[in-house]
Amino acid sequence: MLVRYHLATTHELPPITAPLYEYVFAGNGIFKRARRDLMSATIPICSGRISGLAPVKAEFITNFGIVPATAMTQILEIASGAAKEGLESLFYLSFRADRWELEIPRQFQTCNSVEPAEKGRGSPYERAVIEIHSHHRMPARFSRADDSDETGFRIYGVIGNINPARDHWPMINLRLGVYGDWWSLRADRILEMPLRLRDLNADLE
Repeated sequence: MLVRYHLATTHELPPITAPLYEYVFAGNGIFKRARRDLMSATIPICSGRISGLAPVKAEFITNFGIVPATAMTQILEIASGAAKEGLESLFYLSFRADRWELEIPRQFQTCNSVEPAEKGRGSPYERAVIEIHSHHRMPARFSRADDSDETGFRIYGVIGNINPARDHWPMINLRLGVYGDWWSLRADRILEMPLRLRDLNADLE
């Protein structure tokens, strides 16, 4: 089975064994767990009280360093150029040989969408640990289309409020995606932030 189900009878959960993901029924709600080569996560998807089960803590464990500000500065520069044309843009960050690599895929861009030209084996899409796209002048909020598209196990980001004609501060919004469920993240947990980039989730603990 690609998906498995687990009852939390103790605070300590066993290692994740599901090929895709697990649901954990705990004393404080329902959680979703997954793992891949560079990270593992347990995120809450439904709060509530289930008698007889132990509570579980949400966690996100990574085996990589912070994305350097140079990569984020390059992303902002390219996204700003696309924003001048009213276009969205797409970026992938993969972690190879102990370093982050920014990959800008061939893409189909419009004013309200952006899609990679390929998603097959060996493509930047397949390698990506972090996927970021821009919303040019629009807010850094994930749309319903984003929710439909972002159904893998990776970190997703959207950059908005990009207006090269005005002295606006671009905003970034990060979330951890676990196969169709999401958990908001502080950007500085993952990224070294350039001075002009602001975090929509800065108030998160």
